[in-house]
Amino acid sequence: METNNRIKYHSYRAAYSRMNLAMKKGFYLEAIAIQESVISDRLLSFAIRSNKLVVSHERLYTISFSKLIKIAVPYFENEKLVDDLHVFRLERNNCLHGFVKSFPGKPTIVITDFMALVIQTAKKGKKLTREIDSWHKKMKRNGFSENNPNLMLPKPTFKN
Repeated sequence: METNNRIKYHSYRAAYSRMNLAMKKGFYLEAIAIQESVISDRLLSFAIRSNKLVVSHERLYTISFSKLIKIAVPYFENEKLVDDLHVFRLERNNCLHGFVKSFPGKPTIVITDFMALVIQTAKKGKKLTREIDSWHKKMKRNGFSENNPNLMLPKPTFKN
């Protein structure tokens, strides 16, 4: 019988394999959805293991991507990663929800422009997925501790 970690490893291998295949075959929307899934899982793991979030198993899938980002962002090692994550979240929304969505009576985005955005988002998302995965591995090695001197911890606020 395989351990939970081994099963998770196989899930990640399959996710990365499927993401790469989707991009190779031109299924960029699928790649973006997989990227969000991997990033969300890494952020959720951090939030729960570091005791920043308490959630029941039943409510596990109700935690928004935005909330997970807000929890983890103060613990990223650089501002670029923070910016890239916020940009990916917004572009992912535009890609996954914007194919035919428009204000009533208004045209949608031109398909060639939309596909260019989707391709660009998938390429940046692939890189970001690997960066978040690396960040998570570092955090795991440090026991998900805030005592890591390289982290961008929130600045203390003082009340008068």
